Amino acid sequence: MQNWSVSTGGDSVGARPEFALIESSNRLAQMQEKQLKSGLMPTVSVFASGYYGYPGYNMFESIMEHENSLNGIVGARISWNISNFYTNKNDKSKFMVQRQMNENQRETFLFNNSLEQTNAQRSIDKYRLLIEQDNEIVTLRENVRKATEKKLANGVVDSNKLVEQIMKENSARNNKAIHQVELLNEMYNLQYTKGL
Repeated sequence: MQNWSVSTGGDSVGARPEFALIESSNRLAQMQEKQLKSGLMPTVSVFASGYYGYPGYNMFESIMEHENSLNGIVGARISWNISNFYTNKNDKSKFMVQRQMNENQRETFLFNNSLEQTNAQRSIDKYRLLIEQDNEIVTLRENVRKATEKKLANGVVDSNKLVEQIMKENSARNNKAIHQVELLNEMYNLQYTKGL
C-alpha cells in the first residue's frame, strides 16, 4: 500500500479530508481486488454429524441388534465456482481503471492545492506590502493633522479644516485595520490549504 501523506514544496497536505477520501477509495479498490482473487480459489469445508439412538448409520447391523448406539459421520467438502474465471479479466480491468482514477484525483488535488498555496502566498505578500504603505500613510496623515492643529492654534485655518484632517487620518487607520484583517484571513486560508 502506498503512503499518501505527500508533501508539496515542504508542506504536508495529508491532513486534508479530500486526501483522506482519495486514500480510502484506493484502499477500497485494493480490498475488492483481494476479494476477487479469493473468489477464484476453491472453498474447502469440513462437517461432522453425530447422534445417539436407533437406527444408526449402519442400518443392517442396527436392525439386527435393536439397540441404541453412538453414531457419527465426519467429512470434507470442496466446492469451486468456476464462473468467476469468466469475469476475472473484466473485473481486474475495472479495478485498474479505479486505481488510475484515484491516482488522477490525487495528482489533480496536489496540483490544485499547490496553486491555492501559491495564490494565498501572493495575497499575503500583497497585504503585507499594503500594510507597510498604510503605516507610511498613517504617519503622514498624523503629521498633517498635527500641523493643522498648530495652524488652528495660530488662527491660519478654521476648525473645519482640522476636522477634515482628523477624518482623513481615521480613514487611513481604518484602511490599515481592514488590510490587517484581510492579511490574517489569507494566512488562515494558507494554513487550511496546507492541511495544518
